[in-house]
Amino acid sequence: MVIDRAVATSDTTALLISLGALALLFTVLALAYLFGARQAYAAVEHDAHLVRVEIAGRALDPRGHSSGMRDGELLAVTASDAELSVLVVRAAGMTAAALTAVTVAAVSLLVIDLWLGVGVLLGVPLMVWGLQRLAPVLTRRGEAQQEALAETTALAVDFVTGLRVLRGIGAQESAARRYATASRNALRVTLRAANTKGLHLGLTTSVNGLFLATVAGIAGWLALTGRLTVGELVAVVGLAQFIAEPVQTLGWCVQLLAGARASAGRVARVLGSAPLTRHGTDPLPASASLSTRSSTTASRRSGCGWVRGRSWGCWRTTRGTRTPW
Repeated sequence: MVIDRAVATSDTTALLISLGALALLFTVLALAYLFGARQAYAAVEHDAHLVRVEIAGRALDPRGHSSGMRDGELLAVTASDAELSVLVVRAAGMTAAALTAVTVAAVSLLVIDLWLGVGVLLGVPLMVWGLQRLAPVLTRRGEAQQEALAETTALAVDFVTGLRVLRGIGAQESAARRYATASRNALRVTLRAANTKGLHLGLTTSVNGLFLATVAGIAGWLALTGRLTVGELVAVVGLAQFIAEPVQTLGWCVQLLAGARASAGRVARVLGSAPLTRHGTDPLPASASLSTRSSTTASRRSGCGWVRGRSWGCWRTTRGTRTPW
């Protein structure tokens, strides 16, 4: 509109109005991003805090838990997996934003040229579907990465806790070798997951570039045949270039959802584990009677406590100090 109604016609008034409209548009976009990102990050931090508190309560439950995780693994789940699992909130918001952007761009292309709009509406879902095929691989490798990191953290906690014992039996070198092996395995698994994410990002960028070149080429041909004006050609090329960003965002959201799903599985393993012991179901006994028997001398005093005819402990006090006996 700016090119066809202001630039091509040399209309100064229309140009000034167009520039003011563009300034207003980008102001709205900047403020929308500001408040949207603030709400998204606040939601993620709030949910992560709630998940950490719930995991801590489950780990500190006096009844125990049957998750099979050691203290170090629970620490990794609380510190890392809890935060990664709630990124699904941010991924959901970004996915909705990217789909909205693609829809607006596609509708704009439909208004300019029907077949261009149809091509975009068919091409974008096919790209997203193809990129989605890598999601299970990303999930599996993300889960393996978190498990390896948790195992390394668990070993570190165990070794630090029992450091005196290890030194006492001369096993510190063996423990160090075991930790080094676990650390190398965690590094290998992390690099493998990073390579998969890099491959996914590279495919997303390449597909976006090919798609942009195709749309721009078709739009240029339509402009040469007279079906598009100069302003419509610029709009089509700009929209095609813009679509690359939300499509790439959708690919990034696939990675984010895969990692969140892997971490959520570990969180669910802790929160869904049954307690090792359960509270009794028998009724409480009648109120017990408490009586004491003691004998006292000038320098020594002793006594025993009795509950319903049974002794629960005896003590001896010498010069103000009570000791059991």
